[in-house]
Amino acid sequence: MYTHFNKQFKTFLDENFIPKVSSSEFLQFDSKEILIAKWSLEHNSIAGKFTNNLPLAQGQYYPVLTKRRKLGVICLISDYKLQIEDENLINNIITQLAGVYEKEENDEQIQQMQIDSESKKLYDTILDSISHEFRTPIAVISGSATSLLEENITDNHELVTNFANEIYIASKRLNILVENLLDITRLESGKLKLNKQPHSIHDIIREVIGQLKDNGNKHNVILNLSSPNAIVNVDYGFISQAIFNILHNSFSYTPDDSIITVTTTEIDNKLQISIADNGNGLIDEDLKKLFQKFYRPKGTKAGGIGLGLSIAKGFIEAHGGRISVRHNEPSGLVFDIILSL
Repeated sequence: MYTHFNKQFKTFLDENFIPKVSSSEFLQFDSKEILIAKWSLEHNSIAGKFTNNLPLAQGQYYPVLTKRRKLGVICLISDYKLQIEDENLINNIITQLAGVYEKEENDEQIQQMQIDSESKKLYDTILDSISHEFRTPIAVISGSATSLLEENITDNHELVTNFANEIYIASKRLNILVENLLDITRLESGKLKLNKQPHSIHDIIREVIGQLKDNGNKHNVILNLSSPNAIVNVDYGFISQAIFNILHNSFSYTPDDSIITVTTTEIDNKLQISIADNGNGLIDEDLKKLFQKFYRPKGTKAGGIGLGLSIAKGFIEAHGGRISVRHNEPSGLVFDIILSL
């Protein structure tokens, strides 16, 4: 007595389904046998040889059902009619198989429900965060612009300058948010195209630091550059943005007057850029998740939507480079970037 149980239950209902067997000893499923197997499944009834339903078949077909769906059939090849105890054995096997499948299906549905629930929570959190982060600079721009329209303000040069500066800083913050969303979209879509050319990494670093200083940052920046001509073949815009995002992160989450140290080292035809701060640092669990999209460690101050470091990682890896983060001693973080020279 042989049994054959095909696990591709769903495809068996397809009109193009052709059951496969693993040995020449098994029944060769011609079109007639396939039709009988389908009849058994559609009518939820035993059919075939030694039965009252389509007895001219070569095999005996037993439908496999759960409470919610039809799974498939078991084909039994036998030269004799089953005894009662054999029938009971076959029915028990079928019931157990259906039960296992149903349990797996239930587990998958529960897991999918949990994933959907977590995804909705994440979506709501991200949407709330993005909405909040956009509202803040927009409110500043709107408020300052409204104040500038007041007649008693226009003659006060100091107030006009202050309001104009607030609009400038808020617009820069808004631009960073928009650029981050556009950048993560490009990375996710796989449409990132690099325009690699030789550039001095030190010139890129100095320009980025100049941009951050112009935004009113009051940190002390120390440069330990390996040589004046560290040339790398990179896309200037993307690498500049990656370094900007990392430095901006260090500036944003450390107190004013903190020390930010940027060190470049050339080793074995590789360039390492290390960006270190002496802030409060993070716990190990946060370090492991720091490059994940939309991740922000608990307790961090408002600002940003958790995309900057993820984007930096994507841009650097698109160049074939690597980025990692570690603890600084005695406090703070160190970001290490490796690029090919």
